[in-house]
Amino acid sequence: VAAPLREVRLRTDRVAQGGIVMRGGGRPALLTPVNETVLDRDLRFAWDAYGNDASYQFELVDQAGQKLLLVETTDTELRLPSAIQLQPGQTYYWAVRGRGTAAAPAYRVAEFRVVDADTRRRIEAARPAPDAPFSERVLFAALLEDAGARTAAGAVRRTLAPERPVAWAPPR
Repeated sequence: VAAPLREVRLRTDRVAQGGIVMRGGGRPALLTPVNETVLDRDLRFAWDAYGNDASYQFELVDQAGQKLLLVETTDTELRLPSAIQLQPGQTYYWAVRGRGTAAAPAYRVAEFRVVDADTRRRIEAARPAPDAPFSERVLFAALLEDAGARTAAGAVRRTLAPERPVAWAPPR
């Protein structure tokens, strides 16, 4: 096991056999990033469709309340323009206002945090090679999850899925 991965500790207090997911009602439901730490500088925001004929107003605000981006779109995802540089360790808020002819306007807000420099270094030092053993790549996904980078951890888990033992396979 790679040296940085030896420090990964699984917290059993956050393990549960079952659970209930509760979300605020209504659309557009914000999908990503929501209450997590982001690693990518090429950030993608995504939300559920509000309806077939919906349009959206997307807004990005920093923790001081300064508006960084305000865009009108009919898409349900938006890539952060390269001209907007998010600062490591800072929290940001994004919102989508959905409008459609079939329903009243809806407004949803979420927050996310950009990974700080120390955590980024720790993650990069632990990043396994593509041909690393399965166990190291699983530990790396756990490290990402522990750092709050749920979307990045999910991406690693999806690459591991075809290799996982049959007992891990979801029921058919």
